[in-house]
Amino acid sequence: MDALFLNDLLWGLGAALAGGIIFSGIGLISGTDETATIAPLTLLVILLGFPPVAVFA
Repeated sequence: MDALFLNDLLWGLGAALAGGIIFSGIGLISGTDETATIAPLTLLVILLGFPPVAVFA
C-alpha cells in the first residue's frame, strides 16, 4: 500500500470512530440534539487542522 493512502485511511477510521463515540454520548444526554452540535464540532475539527478525510468521516 502507498504510505499516503494508509495515512488517509487511518485518519478516516480514527475520525469516524471518535465521531461515533462523541455523538453517541451527546445523544444519551437528555435534552440535547445531535443536529445542533454537528456544525460547531465540524468547524472545530476544521480549525484544528485535521486532514479533509477526517472532516468528511
